[in-house]
Amino acid sequence: MTEVLFEFVTPTAAGVDIPAVGVIAWSLTVAEVAAGRTRTTEPFTAPLVAGRVSVELSPTGPGQAWRISPSWLRGLETFYKAVPLSTTPLRYDELEDIDPRTLVVSPTAQTAWDATIAAVQAIADSMTPGGAFYIDPTDSGILRIRVDVKPVLTLHPTSQTVNNQQQVTLDADATGNPAPTVQWQVDAGAGWVPIAGATSKDYSFTATEADNGKKYRAVFTNGGGQAATDPATLTAGQPVGFPVIQQFVLTYDMYDNDPAFDFDYAGTGDPAPTLTLETRYPTPPWNQTAWTPRVATYVGPSAVPGLSRYSAPFVGMFASLDLHVRVKASNTHGSVTSPEKTAQITSWT
Repeated sequence: MTEVLFEFVTPTAAGVDIPAVGVIAWSLTVAEVAAGRTRTTEPFTAPLVAGRVSVELSPTGPGQAWRISPSWLRGLETFYKAVPLSTTPLRYDELEDIDPRTLVVSPTAQTAWDATIAAVQAIADSMTPGGAFYIDPTDSGILRIRVDVKPVLTLHPTSQTVNNQQQVTLDADATGNPAPTVQWQVDAGAGWVPIAGATSKDYSFTATEADNGKKYRAVFTNGGGQAATDPATLTAGQPVGFPVIQQFVLTYDMYDNDPAFDFDYAGTGDPAPTLTLETRYPTPPWNQTAWTPRVATYVGPSAVPGLSRYSAPFVGMFASLDLHVRVKASNTHGSVTSPEKTAQITSWT
C-alpha cells in the first residue's frame, strides 16, 4: 500500500486561503479487456480535517487508475491518478494524471480483439497432437499466447549387461517448450512404476541380481503432453570373480572299479574355485535322481593345451551302466555347474 496525502484550501474574498471543508471519495477503476469496458469498485469516503486527509491506496497496474471524487469542494471535479508503490508518503499532486478514456476499449479495438482470439483458437483447434495454445487476456489489453510444444525425444537409454553390484547409468534427453520434466520408470514384469527420486536426465544406481531382466525408461512431460523413451533392458550378471566354467572334458580312458575319475577342466574365478565332481546312475537298476558330490583335486597339466587335469575319488564304476557326470565350481561369490555328460566306462574283461 502507498500512503497519499490530500490537502485542499478554499480562497476567500479577502484573498486568504483557508482549509477546505468537504468529503473525498476514492474508487479503483479497472479496464476489462474481454468485455471492452471499465469496472469501478465500491467507493470509500473520508472527510477533510483542517483541509487534509491521508489514506492508503493500493498501487495501480496497467489499465488501472484511482478515481477521486471531491464533494462540496468548489472548483474541483472528479479526476484520475496512477498510484505507484512507495514506502514513503506521497502528495496527491505528485501522482501521474490518467485520462480515463485510455482505460476504455473502443468498439473497433474490441472487434479486433475478438477476431484475434477466434483466429488463435482456430489454430489451436486444428493443431496436430504435440502442442497446445494458451490464450491469456490481461487487464493491460495485451493478448499473450504461449505455445507448449510436446517433448521431442533426442536420446534414448541403451540396454546394458553388467555384473552384480556394478554401477549403472542410464541417459535420456528431450526438447520441448517449456522445458519438460523427467521421471524414470521401471518395469519388473507387472507394468511401469515411477522410481522415487529419479527425476534427472541421467539415472544411476548399483545393480543387483534382482535387477536382471528389468526394463527402464524415461518419461518427459510438459504442458504440451508426454513422451516416453524406448525401454532399456538390464542384464545383471554375476559379480566380478564369480566362477566361470570354460571347458569340462572327459578325455581319459576310465575302467570299471577304478579308484578315481579323471577329467580335464578350464575355468576362471577369483578366488580360485574349488571343483566338485557330481555323479549319478539315472538308469535302472539304480534310477538315481540325486547327485553324489566328490571333491576333485588338481593333478597337473592336461595333454590338451590350455586344460588342467583333475581327479575325484570314485569306487564302484560300472561299465554296463550309464554314468552321468558334471562338474561344479565354487568360490566365495557362488557356484556354477556344467551341463552333465555321460562317461564312457570300459570293462577290464
